[in-house]
Amino acid sequence: MKVFPAEMQIAHLDDAKKVQIPRKSNISHWELINHPVHPQDGGPKVANLETVSWLDVAAVFKNQQAGKYKVQWRLNQISAYPDRVFVGTEFRAVVFNKDENPTTDPTISQERAPATRLIPLSVQEFMQHTDRPNTIPARALRMAESMALQGMPGYDPNVQGFFTLTLPDVVQVEQGGGVLAQIRNHEGNLKSGLQIEYAQLVRAD
Repeated sequence: MKVFPAEMQIAHLDDAKKVQIPRKSNISHWELINHPVHPQDGGPKVANLETVSWLDVAAVFKNQQAGKYKVQWRLNQISAYPDRVFVGTEFRAVVFNKDENPTTDPTISQERAPATRLIPLSVQEFMQHTDRPNTIPARALRMAESMALQGMPGYDPNVQGFFTLTLPDVVQVEQGGGVLAQIRNHEGNLKSGLQIEYAQLVRAD
């Protein structure tokens, strides 16, 4: 099962219909855009991060069949500073039962221990949990950025694009229950360039 960005809870998302968080400046935070690889397909939109310090994204999977699942995110990174987005960011998943609703009960997301999580200490560590290990996702917009990236082990401008992150542990879901998948980093540094295509659960039993 997949959850696309239009169905996610994304703090500071600006879409074409409304501004969920009042703006105090002309800085754009998140926006929903056509898929950058095939924009003419008319499929689900991609969440594109312009600039934000409070990174908080949640995807809710409800009414699942009982069993074990892998939690995955389909992501891309198009700025020259992937460390600001991935290092120290918590990728986590919390399991809830059929009688619970994480969208109305904040204790599920704020107090419940995650069934699986990843808090990478480096971009290289983060990418080891993806389908593109030993690479660096980044895009240089300036010559100085390009030169800096060339010195980063694993960076190749020809090996870029969307990749799949899989959280380390499988999660056990009871009949009718679900999973709350989250990306969280509330540190003050500015983050940019992250793109989210979808989150998904994949059967692991």
